[in-house]
Amino acid sequence: PISPLIPFILYFTDTNERPLSKFMEANCCFKIKMDTEYVPTDASKLRKFMEEKLAKHAGFIIEALVEAFPQAILQMVAIVIYNEANVIAIISILLSMLSMA
Repeated sequence: PISPLIPFILYFTDTNERPLSKFMEANCCFKIKMDTEYVPTDASKLRKFMEEKLAKHAGFIIEALVEAFPQAILQMVAIVIYNEANVIAIISILLSMLSMA
């Protein structure tokens, strides 16, 4: 139930000046830091672009791994155990896998 909030938490804690970032650091014993400082200055434009996009979309990637992947596995296990594969279940599994892609 918490995984949909991960992108928002990462977005609102992206800098140390934000109140949520200060709250998380003070009360949750960890600091969230998504930054592209480690990218070399002589890196290609494509690498800089990819690193920037990865930092911006990290919350959605984590959400997909935490929510969509286990859901797809659970649905596949249910299909195997109950031996009832219908079109809606297959489409749901495919959509879960697509959200991770």
